[in-house]
Amino acid sequence: MAVITDSVLFSFMQCPHRVWMDEHVNPAERGPVSPLLEVLWEHQVKAEKVITEGLGEPFLDLSRLPPEQQEQETLAAMGRGETLIYGGRIGCGDLVGRPDFLRLQGAGYVVGNVKFGAGEEGSQDRRKPKPSYAVQLGLYVDILEKLGHSAGREGFILYPNGAEVRYDFDAPRSPNTNETLWQLYEQTLESCRRILAGERESLPALCAACKLCQWRTSCREVLQTVDDLTLIPALGRKKRDAMQDQIPTVRNLANIDPESFIKSTKTAFAGIGAACLRKFQERAKLLKAKGQPYLTRPVSLPPFQTEIFFDIEADPFRRHVYLHGFLIRDRGAGTTTYIPISAEQPTAEAERRAFGEAIALLRAWPKAMVFIYSSYERATYRGLQERYPDVISYEDLDKLFAGRTIDLLRIVKSSTEWPTNDHSIKTLAQYLGFEWRDDFPSGAGSIDWYDDFVRTDDRSHLQRILEYNEDDCQAMVVLLDALRSMSTD
Repeated sequence: MAVITDSVLFSFMQCPHRVWMDEHVNPAERGPVSPLLEVLWEHQVKAEKVITEGLGEPFLDLSRLPPEQQEQETLAAMGRGETLIYGGRIGCGDLVGRPDFLRLQGAGYVVGNVKFGAGEEGSQDRRKPKPSYAVQLGLYVDILEKLGHSAGREGFILYPNGAEVRYDFDAPRSPNTNETLWQLYEQTLESCRRILAGERESLPALCAACKLCQWRTSCREVLQTVDDLTLIPALGRKKRDAMQDQIPTVRNLANIDPESFIKSTKTAFAGIGAACLRKFQERAKLLKAKGQPYLTRPVSLPPFQTEIFFDIEADPFRRHVYLHGFLIRDRGAGTTTYIPISAEQPTAEAERRAFGEAIALLRAWPKAMVFIYSSYERATYRGLQERYPDVISYEDLDKLFAGRTIDLLRIVKSSTEWPTNDHSIKTLAQYLGFEWRDDFPSGAGSIDWYDDFVRTDDRSHLQRILEYNEDDCQAMVVLLDALRSMSTD
């Protein structure tokens, strides 16, 4: 009987096929661990250390015990009513979990995990528990219920600063559904059991989680071989599964008459509207024909006297923005200048100074058009403004970007089609012939290099970040010029 752990449930939420691969495929076929994952694990250990050192109350530490002894001691500790248990292990049947904390509440225990990432997702006024965290906590609650030590169906996520996010498993998981977190956990548990037992068919799918997965190379080869529908941008696993019985491959989709599957605004496929199906069919045709990218509607991108291409680098683990990169193209002077503003040390003082210098640069070019790729930069700057309101007010920050900021990703998604599997800036710029100087350019890599720089003070790591960021900015230049040259014909 396969054991279901918190790691198995977390993997399922990232990609169900990962659970299948981990259980049924030779581990030797895995690729290397992503450097970003290694950094993530290091920061998880640091986060737990910060919390345990700052608790201000006694707790029983079982984290260093071997697994079997850990489980025995955890049961004994709950039996005698220890107030707070750290690093325990609990199990029942095929379920095994390692909650970071077990906290005595009444006659039972509530469970908690340490996370340095946000415990909730969604917009500020519609926050909801993160499903991948919820299923892990649900496993602990389930085990405690079976052992007779549960204080109720609830849990908490604990941040290094001491703040907590409570998870109520009997409440709806979001404002848009009546499904509870407990129902989500039970469904996830059943799916994992079926995958581990080989009873549920599992297929790979191209998705964001692939970037950090050790099976990414193996799965990508399968996807290409079977001509999987998820190779089409924005056609994810759920849409693929809804279409697959009738339209199994990209080539099949390219050759269909989409109108035969459409009635009014709906289609024969759950979750896919008529406009969406027509769009996917056009993308399939473009991929199979290896055609040229084109505009789907007119786009106005006149040359501007001064253009600023803006890209930032941030460490999500330290919650620190360490680089503001600006590539300034002055058409009048015929020059292109890269200006990096870095916060080398992961301190609030360094971050505030760099933010202030970046704001000063943008103010120095009030008539320049600013180009970004996604809303990440503006969202990050709102966060910096909240942390350092003395640098710039919310209203002035909004004015600084208003009316002169163009998100190239928004234009790509709304007004163009490309013969590529995704719309990332790297994919599109490389398609257009641009090459990064680094052999392994990625935002994840940049975070890893920054971690290396902080730990070693080796400035070659910082130089690598600067070159990567400058190339990211230059990639936007290449894309902008390509968009201007496109025709609607």
